[in-house]
Amino acid sequence: MQSLWGTPRPDDEPLEVTVARIAAAGFDGVGVRCMERGFVARAAAALRAHGLGWQAQCLPRAAGELPPLLDLAAEFGAVNANVIAYLPPAPPAAHAEVIAGWMKGAETRGVAMLLETHRATVTNGVEETAALLDLLPGLRLTADLSHHVVARSLKPPVPAEVAAMLPRVIARADSLHLRVGTSEQVQVCSAWPAHAAWRDTFAGWWRAVLGARIAAGKPRDMVALVELGPPPFAITGADGAELSDRWAEALSLRDLIRQIWREERESIA
Repeated sequence: MQSLWGTPRPDDEPLEVTVARIAAAGFDGVGVRCMERGFVARAAAALRAHGLGWQAQCLPRAAGELPPLLDLAAEFGAVNANVIAYLPPAPPAAHAEVIAGWMKGAETRGVAMLLETHRATVTNGVEETAALLDLLPGLRLTADLSHHVVARSLKPPVPAEVAAMLPRVIARADSLHLRVGTSEQVQVCSAWPAHAAWRDTFAGWWRAVLGARIAAGKPRDMVALVELGPPPFAITGADGAELSDRWAEALSLRDLIRQIWREERESIA
């Protein structure tokens, strides 16, 4: 899939034209911000016209904000609901109580709910995420590991204590958000030689997630979403212009994840 938010587009380009361009590029679906009914309805209609699925991007800041977003995801047929939980600071047990309620609500609505690993949220780092996994055995994740890298200023090679916890995140991931980050920047151009070590590191993590899903016999449940954000995610020069071709990089990451997918399927077959 390709993120709608992360797709470079002129300010005046209609949503339907952007979706058509994503479809023409060969993506299987789109990540769509699921916060307002009118926008979701319009996006869903455009996606249906091209036979594309969609992942709902939900950004609740309080416990009561997610249920209506899950309603939208269910009504318009999202593949799953990806939740970025900007809850107020609290002990893991308090966060887990809220998330457990969300999980029950999602199950009632027939929506697969995934909690994204994302800085400045309840899953800020690997440690916080691991604590929630301990408290919520049924919790499934979207692994966007760029946030864990920058939130903890990790440097390659990743410290042993962090590396030891990552398999737990990988084992619970039903979705990937694809971008390469570093210890100082959540998003860098993965095609640049300066970032080759991090590109290889992320590719290894993505391979582990895909391999785990295939080995579990659930390959069709997996969503891999290219999500290269606009500035300030994307690095710019002094004039504010982006320094890399974000669309070309999105296509490159699409090709890379498909190659990893094929290799993992062949290795397990």
